[in-house]
Amino acid sequence: MDNYKTALLQCSVLSLCYAINYMGVSTSNPHIAGPAQVLLQQLPTVFTMVFASLYLQRSYAAGCWAGVGLILAGTLTQQLAPMIVQGHTSSEAPAGWVAMNIVGMIPLGMVPSLFEAFSKPRGVDNRRMTAEYRLLWTNLLVAFWLVLFAPLFTLLKQPPASQFISQNVHAIECVTLGVLHEEDLPDYIIGDSDMLAKLDCVSAGPLLL
Repeated sequence: MDNYKTALLQCSVLSLCYAINYMGVSTSNPHIAGPAQVLLQQLPTVFTMVFASLYLQRSYAAGCWAGVGLILAGTLTQQLAPMIVQGHTSSEAPAGWVAMNIVGMIPLGMVPSLFEAFSKPRGVDNRRMTAEYRLLWTNLLVAFWLVLFAPLFTLLKQPPASQFISQNVHAIECVTLGVLHEEDLPDYIIGDSDMLAKLDCVSAGPLLL
């Protein structure tokens, strides 16, 4: 935080956490049912409390930990109940993709603790914190990490290697020009969801600007 090298290192760590979260969630969500996704999206709260307790020496009331227990219990029940009732893992939430989603949630839970540890009003050299520049660096570095992760995306066939370039070009056209390529939409995007996808493309560009 006290000089550009330290700030760049901190931004690199934060951006890596965001990139792992993006990879884990974006590759697993198409394979996980909506209700299961809602439960899994609560997990960063659990990891944030754990990391804050371990590394920032924070203490939380028993009621907070009880809430964490409910989240964990709900996640485990959602995954284990089909195995108990049907005798096999639910096809809507395969264990491998649930694990991939959790892998993405862990670094997201670390971000608040890291941000608090890194961010102070002034560094040891008495310079003021420049949050805007740090946010810019972090977002640029997220793109850098995702480019490095490209082989992992193709390994998971999200998207397949043969479609990797075309789908990324289509994604850029969507968020910059508002052009939607319907052939890229997953099978479950139909009807009203299809209309929402088109609306997302049209609105993404102006929002980015």
